[in-house]
Amino acid sequence: MRLLVGNTYKSNNYGDFKIVGIYSDGRFIIRFVETGYTTIVERQILIRGKVKDKKRATVYGVGVIGDKYPCQVGGKRKLEYALWKGMLRRCYSSKEQAKNPTYEGCTVSDNFKCYEYFYEWCQKQKGFGLPDWQLDKDLLVKGNKVYSEDTCCFLPWEINTALIMWQNIKKETPVGVRKIGNKYQGYCCVGAKTCVTSILYDTPEEAFKFYKFIKEQRIHQLARDYKELLDERAFERL
Repeated sequence: MRLLVGNTYKSNNYGDFKIVGIYSDGRFIIRFVETGYTTIVERQILIRGKVKDKKRATVYGVGVIGDKYPCQVGGKRKLEYALWKGMLRRCYSSKEQAKNPTYEGCTVSDNFKCYEYFYEWCQKQKGFGLPDWQLDKDLLVKGNKVYSEDTCCFLPWEINTALIMWQNIKKETPVGVRKIGNKYQGYCCVGAKTCVTSILYDTPEEAFKFYKFIKEQRIHQLARDYKELLDERAFERL
């Protein structure tokens, strides 16, 4: 295959590219037609068409990796990349949404679709990289469906779990309420092995008020415990 500077060729999976320069050692400088991404490649890779356009949206059809930061080091995924790809999967994978319908309708901001931007955003966030801390999109904005720099923060697993409103499986009573005979009892777990239960009430509404009180007390206490590590926005919301 003859490779000439100025000519346009087709890659295996990333569209057309143009050879815009050549090094004296035989390496080529190419620019992809669709995105303008420019890179340097060896002759044999070029001949095989195995060149990659890192500015193309290849991750779930929307995510752009770029070439500024690695996705893995020493064969192990970077935390930033794992979080970024997981976020895109939840929003743009039909298979994932079939398993977790709560993510239907969720989207990712244009900035967060760029791995380079997300990577740099992570470095500035309180709680990033701490053991058992998770990326959260639900606390800062009520009813939020968009992952973005304005709606996301990092929370410890303990707080994130406490914020989840698990639905009663039988749906006969509100969350945090169970029926005992013709009475209702409020209950709330406040730790891995600790659960608080109420007296028996005549109505589920009364039992739910008990659950709500205990739940709020638990979240307020966790916020105080983690205050120094939390994003200021998250602490205020908690």
